[in-house]
Amino acid sequence: MSSNYDAPVEVRELEKLINNFTYNNGFDVSQVFNDFLTYIIHYFTPNAKPLESWKYNKEQTSVFWNMLCEWIKVMEKQLIHNEWYDPFGDLYMSCVASKMRQQGTGQFFTPTGICDMMAEMNDNNEKITGKYINDPACGSGRTLLAWHIRNIGNYLCAEDIDRTCCLMTVCNFIIHGCVGEVICHDSLDPGSFYAGWKINERLNKSPFSPIPLITVREITKEESITLRIWENIRLENEEKRKASVPKPVQDENLPKKVKTITLNLANDTENKNNVSNKPIQLSLFD
Repeated sequence: MSSNYDAPVEVRELEKLINNFTYNNGFDVSQVFNDFLTYIIHYFTPNAKPLESWKYNKEQTSVFWNMLCEWIKVMEKQLIHNEWYDPFGDLYMSCVASKMRQQGTGQFFTPTGICDMMAEMNDNNEKITGKYINDPACGSGRTLLAWHIRNIGNYLCAEDIDRTCCLMTVCNFIIHGCVGEVICHDSLDPGSFYAGWKINERLNKSPFSPIPLITVREITKEESITLRIWENIRLENEEKRKASVPKPVQDENLPKKVKTITLNLANDTENKNNVSNKPIQLSLFD
């Protein structure tokens, strides 16, 4: 794969905003890209407190607002003609990922056509709802997006060890109306947890939330449904291992129990001269 990746024409204006802002201010493009994703998530977080890590001044922050507006414009245009669209995967590969990073981390994003094909192969032309759907190495969330548009009404969970990938997936979940969570951790070590987000939990109407809202919020490890499922699986496997271990067989010819008693022969007048004043210990077997 070439070290250069040409972004699709649909995201060229957004790519230009990111690159120009980075170049004009002497910033690192990967950090600007991450901060752009963080800015989007913060915008859709109800009652969000100011970002403590935000290092940009008022003028620079206005550029992030322009990026957000351009992202929404891109999505409005693309979702008229496509069922789903992931601009962040293309922006990441064009703005951030170099050949060395791609080869070193294995971050090759699945082409959209392959994502659609895999979704079609797994749904058997049946609409599936009310299920827990998981991708333990989500990247930018493309595979789950392809599944979501064919099976709306499921709880989606995305996992990835790379925080940037998780941020991209959160933003894609927000704009596509996906209900679920994104967990940043090592899915090969389910007990690990670096960060987590719950997306669109108030999107569906209910007596407690009559107005559907697009929202996102950070969650703790204990709030994650995914990690609770992993923990239940671990406990079940542990119980199975314990049940499969054979119990030791007791030989009927061996004593089942040993009793130890102490006899004080010092008071025995017949043996008084033959024993010491210290008690001696004898073992008797049942």
